[in-house]
Amino acid sequence: MFNKKFICICTALTITCGIFVSGYNAKASQISNKSQKNINSTEKSIETTKKSYNLSKDTIFYNMLNAIDNYNSISGKFIYSSSVLKTNEEVIYNIKKSSKNNNLIFNEKIKDIDKNTTINSSSDGENYKSINSLTKEESVSKVLPISQTTKSQKSKESRMYIDENGDPCYVYRDETSLLSQSALVANPEIIAMGFMGDFNNWNISGYDTLLNRKCVVIDGKFSGNYKTKMKAEKFKLYIDAETGVLIKLTTFDNAKNIVESLKTTNLNIN
Repeated sequence: MFNKKFICICTALTITCGIFVSGYNAKASQISNKSQKNINSTEKSIETTKKSYNLSKDTIFYNMLNAIDNYNSISGKFIYSSSVLKTNEEVIYNIKKSSKNNNLIFNEKIKDIDKNTTINSSSDGENYKSINSLTKEESVSKVLPISQTTKSQKSKESRMYIDENGDPCYVYRDETSLLSQSALVANPEIIAMGFMGDFNNWNISGYDTLLNRKCVVIDGKFSGNYKTKMKAEKFKLYIDAETGVLIKLTTFDNAKNIVESLKTTNLNIN
């Protein structure tokens, strides 16, 4: 079961305006723990880069919608910049699944590079806390559990649809809702649905290696209202071929100027 839809607030990437459906029911059973692999991150990265991939659009899209299911832990750092939002941020994050209840344990630090202010957020798997270094404002809440969902419920057809009023609806994973900017990397569902929902607007350009990870390279274009909202014409994405994690994003205007960018500078996936 899904929670009722509500009017969405525009996100940091100015992606989703209109109506969307909140994610999976917080009362759903938890997914089973994945077996821990006895392999360190360096060995796994080398193993991943040597593997041959021939992924379909459906597989890439599904992995991006549900990347949170495809690893036990992820940590790293990236720089996110937007000329539209006048934003220039450094994001450092560390996310893993609790051995007790499989909920997310994380630390996230978002630094405004220009203003030298930070927002620090953390979760112990049960409680969440965030504090703004400038305003000293604190936010505290309970953590939403990772939900038990079927492959069908995680599919594009279940996550994107048009309602009876003709409004586009998007279903997001509730358990990642407390992650801020790091969710763009750790579970890039909002990028998948916003940028790539229309399969006619993007293509698989090939494969490359970034930060010892094999990536599928996506080239696409914006259309309709999205082109206006993003103030961009085209985009290029580097998606981790194994997990669906977003490693690099760039959008361009019609003069080929960069409008928005996300560049990962450090990454560990287990």
